Amino acid sequence: MRIFTNRWVHLILLFGLLLAALWYGGTHTPFRNDLRYLAFDNLNKAYPREIPDDNKVLIVDIDDRSLEALGQWPWPRTVYVNMVKNLTEMGAKVIAFDGVLAEPDGSSPARVAKTIENMDGTEDLRAVLETLPDHDDMFAEAIKESGIFVTGFTFSTYSLSPKRPRVTKPILAKRDVKQDFIKYAPRFERAATFLPELEKAAAGNGSFMASPDRDGVLRTTGMLFSDGKQLYPSLSLEALRVALMGRKDMIRIGKTPLEERQYIDTNYRIVMGERIIPVEADAKLWVYYRDFQPDKDYIPAVKTVDPQYFDEIKARVDGRVILIGASAEGLKDLRNTPIEAFIPGVEIHANVTEQVLQDKYLLRPQIAEFLEQGFILAVG
Repeated sequence: MRIFTNRWVHLILLFGLLLAALWYGGTHTPFRNDLRYLAFDNLNKAYPREIPDDNKVLIVDIDDRSLEALGQWPWPRTVYVNMVKNLTEMGAKVIAFDGVLAEPDGSSPARVAKTIENMDGTEDLRAVLETLPDHDDMFAEAIKESGIFVTGFTFSTYSLSPKRPRVTKPILAKRDVKQDFIKYAPRFERAATFLPELEKAAAGNGSFMASPDRDGVLRTTGMLFSDGKQLYPSLSLEALRVALMGRKDMIRIGKTPLEERQYIDTNYRIVMGERIIPVEADAKLWVYYRDFQPDKDYIPAVKTVDPQYFDEIKARVDGRVILIGASAEGLKDLRNTPIEAFIPGVEIHANVTEQVLQDKYLLRPQIAEFLEQGFILAVG
């Protein structure tokens, strides 16, 4: 009893509990992360990102209406040829494709010719088909002439898939900074990519990989990705680079100068001209969500292909960042966000792109963990 009533024993036990609380305060245990997520979700719902007066981001939607008008999926590449040409002519700043066209177009004349059975008169038909232009070549030429098309890539587990996507423009960084990002940025081993001739013709190439938290909600997204040897930009970052800087300029990453740091700031930054994106070495950005409206933020894909809608949508497309995505049943990539469940995945990239253009960021730098531990110590 004397041991348990001794004040020094009490002090040692309480001090041990305080040290345990400090250690626990700096960890990412499920319980602690759940509290952080709860706070984040409720704040994002209560104070969503404001809708910009002059919306600079527009989603071209592969919706059910477009499938009904243009035919079943997958569409021939000639549809995308017309889409890219029209959007470029309408004045789009950049056209980014949230998806992968990894296989050759099966509707190309030469490929169709190979499927025709040997019958009387079919030899002449095959000969004619083989002289017609290949659809993938036509699409590559349209991408090259456009000069603003950005292709995408994503995770792959297929062993024969290309391991390294094409890097259109290398990311500039000092050796030590680059190694930090290569080590901590979201990692992939293999990638599913566009056809090589389409990648090569594009003005940019970026990852649309996204990994939700353990509860299935996507709160952060990578701005840079690593294969262990090299850094790759996200689809949003590449779209912003082409839109703001042109296809020839490069993105820089570096440490935030000490004289420019505020009380709470990130240790690193991604720089595109005058735009600065605050990140840590994991290259992740907390997505500041707003609600995207189908009538204001979307355009059916069929309207970008059908000439009768050209004049109607030209003003909406002019000067905008265009993201091509899908909301049609069976095609859409559904994601859960803090403000809404089951939205098309393209809205994630739209939110990221738009918040960078608005210079609106939700910061949780590394110093936040030390502040939390200091709070626990003081209260303890």
